[in-house]
Amino acid sequence: MHYWLTWREGLGSDTSNRRNESMVSQIAEICVTTLAVILCLIGLFGNLSLLAATITYKELHHKICYMVAVLTSLHVVCLFCELYLEALQLRFRATTRDECFHHTFVYIFAMIAQSVMFLMLSLDIMFAVVIPLRHRIFTTLPYVFYMCLPPFLIGAATVISINLGMSNEAIEFCTPVQAFPRKMGWMTYMVNGLNVAAFVVNLVVFFAVKSRHQSPVMRDSVKNSKISCSDDVRVRQ
Repeated sequence: MHYWLTWREGLGSDTSNRRNESMVSQIAEICVTTLAVILCLIGLFGNLSLLAATITYKELHHKICYMVAVLTSLHVVCLFCELYLEALQLRFRATTRDECFHHTFVYIFAMIAQSVMFLMLSLDIMFAVVIPLRHRIFTTLPYVFYMCLPPFLIGAATVISINLGMSNEAIEFCTPVQAFPRKMGWMTYMVNGLNVAAFVVNLVVFFAVKSRHQSPVMRDSVKNSKISCSDDVRVRQ
């Protein structure tokens, strides 16, 4: 009798522990989902405002502004995909890689294209600093098209590669990274490599600008420009 009562008490405690764990899990899901939705809505407001400003104001109709608008559009796609994941609660239930990929392939495309686009923006800034005259001569729309072409091609190639190597392996939750097959884990390193490359290009631009300002030729040109400007002002007076 004593052992039976002890067994029942243990069973009851296990049941209560499971209920508590389930309640904590549900509270965590609600908190994470609420926070994600709020952040996505804030991000959508900012990005859509930037796109509207780029379309509306002629002062923003330049190469760099168009490229930023493309990057913003990709980020808008990512935010909508994030809301889609939150609506289906894919982050909190087990699934397979194949099913996860069907829900996230647009997200993966936009995420990869966005990483490449950051690098292209850094290259555009470097071109503007290193070869300013040629950069200004480039026709705006063809230049923007060719600079934005690699992100879309690499994003599409990534999605196709994942689809070809897809497996039906079970996973605990669904995110764009979890949709990558195990044998294609190198793609995460590719994304990190693109971000590092963009950082390196920005460093090159920084040191190039710094060295130009410190060079005697640059100082003389700045002085001459100031003198010419002051002479023009005197003549007008």
